[in-house]
Amino acid sequence: MSKAIQWSLAGLWLGGSCMLSAAELSPHTEHEAHEHGHATLNIAVEGTSLLLELKVPAADIVGFEHAPHTAAQKQQLDAALTTLHQADNLVDLEKSAGCQLQQVKVQHHLDGKASTAHGDIEASYAYSCQSPEDLNAITLTLFKHFASLQDIDYQIMAQSHQGAGELSPENPQVELQK
Repeated sequence: MSKAIQWSLAGLWLGGSCMLSAAELSPHTEHEAHEHGHATLNIAVEGTSLLLELKVPAADIVGFEHAPHTAAQKQQLDAALTTLHQADNLVDLEKSAGCQLQQVKVQHHLDGKASTAHGDIEASYAYSCQSPEDLNAITLTLFKHFASLQDIDYQIMAQSHQGAGELSPENPQVELQK
């Protein structure tokens, strides 16, 4: 995925004018900006590019929201970051779409440098798909790895439609084709 497309897709979300709120598009209640057990996921599909952007409270990923104080906490953080870098363990894409992971970026503020009461972990996954028309759904398997994660509010922006909804361990699939 080219840098121009990545910035273009990111701009769709950050620009505000194209951003859709879950409250406008979904019967589900929109969660607070930082609520334990709840994450947000932005999905953009443009041409052969697929971008997933996940934001989740650190407490749901590592069990704490501060710089690691002990060796055990450091190990927890390292293990969680390793898991988040392994997109194929977190996201299931239809094989016929031929999507290849191009870039993974995971960010956190648990290094003690930022002075925030609530730490989040953000992860983005950029794919290039040979047959994007065959990409009908995305199944999130990250619920299996992070048990305290209860639901994910998602927004999708695709060529065919825009929408929003909520995912859970019982309903982990986003339908992409409308």
